[in-house]
Amino acid sequence: MDAFSLDIIVEPLPPNFKAPTLEMYDGNTDPDNHLESFRALMILYGYSDTLACQTFQATFKGVARRWFSSLPPRSINSWEQFSNMFLACFISSRRPQKSIVSLMTVKQKRGESLRSYIDRFKKEELEVRDLDPLVSMHAAISGLLPVSALKCFIAKSQPKMKLEFLERAKKYIAIEEASATDAHERGIEHRDEAPEKKRKNEDQGRSNNNNNKKAPALALAYNHHDIEDCYDLKNEIESPIRRAHLKQYVRGKAGASSSQQQHQQAEGIIDVIVGGTASGGASASARKAYTRQLNIQGPAPKKQKQESLSFTDEDLKGVAVPHDDALVVSAVISNFVVKRILVDSGSSTNILFYEAFEKMKIAPKRLQPVDAPLVSFFGGIVKPEGKISLPITVGTEPQQVTRMTEFLVMKIGSPYNAIMGRPTLHALRAAISYYYLALKFTTDHSIGVVRGDQHAAHHAMWQR
Repeated sequence: MDAFSLDIIVEPLPPNFKAPTLEMYDGNTDPDNHLESFRALMILYGYSDTLACQTFQATFKGVARRWFSSLPPRSINSWEQFSNMFLACFISSRRPQKSIVSLMTVKQKRGESLRSYIDRFKKEELEVRDLDPLVSMHAAISGLLPVSALKCFIAKSQPKMKLEFLERAKKYIAIEEASATDAHERGIEHRDEAPEKKRKNEDQGRSNNNNNKKAPALALAYNHHDIEDCYDLKNEIESPIRRAHLKQYVRGKAGASSSQQQHQQAEGIIDVIVGGTASGGASASARKAYTRQLNIQGPAPKKQKQESLSFTDEDLKGVAVPHDDALVVSAVISNFVVKRILVDSGSSTNILFYEAFEKMKIAPKRLQPVDAPLVSFFGGIVKPEGKISLPITVGTEPQQVTRMTEFLVMKIGSPYNAIMGRPTLHALRAAISYYYLALKFTTDHSIGVVRGDQHAAHHAMWQR
C-alpha cells in the first residue's frame, strides 16, 4: 500500500464493503482482459476510483505482486495512472491483436456442420478489435462451403444486416440438425432389429425372388421405376420426408408380397407422378398393343455411325464433390431460356409446369386435351391442363440441337420449371451422368454437352 498517495490510503471503505470476486493476476496472461473485467465490476458495484486503486492491487499474485511491492512510495496518485502503469509493465503478456485478414482465413471444412462453423467463426471474430458488423458478415459468408445451402440462399437474397444473416443461419442450422437427428434414429432402429427377424426377411426375400419379378416396384416416378434407380428424384423427395413434410403421403407397412425384400421389406409407397401419354397412351388396350409391338422381332434397322458418349474426370471441372445432387439444367424452349429443368431418365413423359407455361406467353387454347391422368405428389389423381408440342434446344453453338418435344402441362406446385423425361432424352440420343452432372448428345459437329447447375439444384431442394 506504500505506493499509493495519502489521499488514496486514507479513503475509508464504505459500509458493508464486499471485495469483487475476480481471478488473481500473475503477470502471465493478457493484462487488458484482467483490467477490463475489474473495471466492469467496479462500475457494477458503483465504487470510486480511489477505492478501485485499493481493491485492484488485491487481485495481484506472483510476478504482479512483486512488481507492485517494488514501486516507489507515494508514486501512484490516481486510478488512471495506476491502470496505465499496470498495462505498461505487462504489455509483453498481451495477446497479439488479430485483424480482418485472420478472420478471412476461417473456412467451413468439408463435412463440418453449419453450427460448428458459425460457432468457430464467432470465437475468432472476438479476437478482432473494432470489427465492422458488415465486414464480419461478408467474411462469414465467404467462408461457407461453395455448395452450402445457406450460401446458395444468400446468393439469391443478400442480407442487409449481420443480424439478418445470423437469423437465417439459425434456421438452416435447425433444418440440418433435424435431418441429422432423424437419420441417426433411423440407423439405431435398423441396428436394433432382432436377428431372427432379419433372417426371416432374408429367407422371404430368397423364396419370393421369382414372384417379386412380377410385383410392381416401389413407385417413385412417372413410369414405375425403382426408387434406388431414381437418383435425381430420390434425394429431392427423401429430404422433406426426413423433415416430416410428406409423412401424410407415405402409406402403411407393405405386406409380405411387396417388392424390395432382398434385405428388408419396403416401409411404404411414396406416390409421385405416374401415368401420361408415353408407353402406348392412356387406355389399357393401347398400352397392351404397345407391349405386343415390343415382342415382335423384325429386321434390325441400319444404325448410323455416331461417336461414343463417355464421361471422364475432365467432366468434373466445376463440380463440387462429393455430392448427391439432382441433374438440373437450362435449355431454350419455344425461344425462351428456361432454367431449373430437372433431368429424370425414369420419367415416361416430359412435363412443363403451368407457371413456366404462363411466363412463355403461350395461348392456353393451343393446349390439346389429354385423357391420361397422373398420380400426383399428393397421392390423388391430377389431370393435365393439356399437352403441347414445343421446340427445345440444348447445348451451345456449334454443338447444339433442336427437337420438337411434347410436354404435358401440369398445374401443380413444383420447385422446377420443367421435367425432361425419357422421350426427350431418346430424341436427343443423349447419355446422362448424375455423378458428373452432365448430359451429352451427338451433333453434326461432334459431341454436345449440357452441364448441371448445382446452385439451381440446391435452390430447388430448399424451396420444397
